[in-house]
Amino acid sequence: TFLEFAEGTQTFAQVDARANRVANGLVKLGAGKDSKVAIMAVNGPGFIDAWFGAARTGAVYVPINTDYKGDILRYQLGKADVSHVVIDPAFLDRLDAVAADLPRLSHVILIAPSPTGPRALSNGVAITTLADVMSASDRDPRIACASSDPLAISFTSGTTGPSKGVLASHAHVITFARDWIVSTDYTEGQSIYTCMPLF
Repeated sequence: TFLEFAEGTQTFAQVDARANRVANGLVKLGAGKDSKVAIMAVNGPGFIDAWFGAARTGAVYVPINTDYKGDILRYQLGKADVSHVVIDPAFLDRLDAVAADLPRLSHVILIAPSPTGPRALSNGVAITTLADVMSASDRDPRIACASSDPLAISFTSGTTGPSKGVLASHAHVITFARDWIVSTDYTEGQSIYTCMPLF
């Protein structure tokens, strides 16, 4: 078992295959190295699928706080040069309100289907679903990523001025997680909390 959620569990092999599907689907939508893929979603399997899938394309993922809207949302998406946004349907109106000011935005992907939702933002950017993206092959896309390649842009809280985007490499995230896990005393039945950028 690799993941446990209220919806069930996923094995390492299942997570690997799902990441490949997302990666191949994102590549079809033009994502890849040097692309910025924002994820504005609550914790859940869809977030993991999008995060790992984006990483497998060599794209840089940008986690967006689900409380954000208006100026701060516009600022972070624009500052990060985001071209693709994976988003919960509940936050779509917030994205639509700032989309006209995001010239690089080309694709919006809903974590879950929204039967009554629009098929495009008001500025014409098409909306698809993560399920559609995941209809792609589960074969490894074989996109080479070095440990020094950028993986994520996480924004600071902005307490002394506008939020700053902090660029993290694949090596940084792996090392951060490994060091935290090594220092944790695992005991049976103990809850585990890993501090990663999952809003």
